[in-house]
Amino acid sequence: MNNQKFKNILELNKEEKQKFLDSFDIVLSDCDGVLWLIIGPIKNSGLALNLLKDAGKTCHLVSNNCLRSENEYYDKLTQMNVKNISEIEVVTPIKSVINYLKKINMRKPVYTIADKYFNECLEKSGFKVLNIENKIYENVQQFANDLPVKDEVGAVIFDIDLNLNVTKLDRANKYLQDPNCIFMVGACDAVMPLKEDLNVIGPEIFINLLRKLSNKTPYVLGKPGVLLADYLFERFNIIDPKRVLFIGDNLVQDIGFALNNDFQALLVLSGASNKADVQQLPEVKQPHYFANSIVDFVEFFNDLKN
Repeated sequence: MNNQKFKNILELNKEEKQKFLDSFDIVLSDCDGVLWLIIGPIKNSGLALNLLKDAGKTCHLVSNNCLRSENEYYDKLTQMNVKNISEIEVVTPIKSVINYLKKINMRKPVYTIADKYFNECLEKSGFKVLNIENKIYENVQQFANDLPVKDEVGAVIFDIDLNLNVTKLDRANKYLQDPNCIFMVGACDAVMPLKEDLNVIGPEIFINLLRKLSNKTPYVLGKPGVLLADYLFERFNIIDPKRVLFIGDNLVQDIGFALNNDFQALLVLSGASNKADVQQLPEVKQPHYFANSIVDFVEFFNDLKN
């Protein structure tokens, strides 16, 4: 590509490679599509992460996926032979949601459309969580009996829920009619890549539906939300965002998030987005760099040695 901004890290000359490496201190990396696919780790992605750490870079993971626990993330890193895992923090929307609820001193119950682990984390942090158990309705009367709301809630929190249904959405909408109930979302992806050539509908379409019905703009606590950025800046003591390299595979959730916060943006082509997608964007929305995958850093560091 004849774009002065969108550069392949392997096509930089040796001097440019060193300048690029010296330009950042912190690496924030997405996970799904960057370090692994649903079928397993991307070969040598762990080695690439180790090389960045060996070069003195502080590495953390930032994912919109709350379907796996923090321990499951660390298990994956262990399987990839990543060194000094305890130095790496995994940030998912659940952490920024809890942080925000504490900041606003939420005392009322919260209603969630989310995975079981998400709810467990909220409860362990001291919040009362309301949700609807999944059931099969045999007739419309049973369905109607579940629709009225009886509790006052302080927030509706929407994240990935593989068991989403009409009852849950309707309950959320009814709670949101209360002017004092805030609308919070974690992941807001349009599609969720499960594995190569298999995507499913993401939360975005349902979030937009609730936004329209409630006439409320949600607080976004996942990528590319401002509140997640606030959490990251505070958590990792980021003073100069230009010295942060954000690695991701999604042009909206990852690259958009990076550019909005003045991070250096590296797109890897191992996941959701490709070169053709980038070419359709104005230059101001394009990543600064790209690589076929994070594994390109193995060749990158070998080039610097020679």
